[in-house]
Amino acid sequence: MSEQKVPRSMEQRIVIKFLVGENVPSAEIHHRLQQQYGEECFSRIHVFEWCKCFREGRECMENELHDCRPRTFVTEPNIDGADALIRENRRITIMELGAMLSISVGSIEDIVKYHLHYRKVNTWWVPRTLTDMIKMVRMQAASCLLQQFETKVMHFLSL
Repeated sequence: MSEQKVPRSMEQRIVIKFLVGENVPSAEIHHRLQQQYGEECFSRIHVFEWCKCFREGRECMENELHDCRPRTFVTEPNIDGADALIRENRRITIMELGAMLSISVGSIEDIVKYHLHYRKVNTWWVPRTLTDMIKMVRMQAASCLLQQFETKVMHFLSL
């Protein structure tokens, strides 16, 4: 049987509901959660809000559905289009990308930063992370330079 992992937020809500059922004060519940979850612990206000909801009789531990605007422009075709345009012209600006793809500047920034993981360096878009191929090429270049240095120390330094 496969083991399903419960998200940390759901775990904490379950613990809060259990402790509220035992009439543990909200401050104590927050303290216990901090000891157990450390950095991943809900904020004090968040714990107090969930305690209040459970004391008022709430049974459901899932977040309630809310009307949020769906992301309409951060889609795979737009991400692929932005990537193609950036690879074609590394000096392209966010404004130009937005105009070419008919997308808002905020959505383009989201795509470039969080989906494509590019950052701007000296007016060039460069990937934030190195691919395995780039790492291998850099390692080979460094090894070659080291080998040259070890065999011809004086000649190497005079170049």
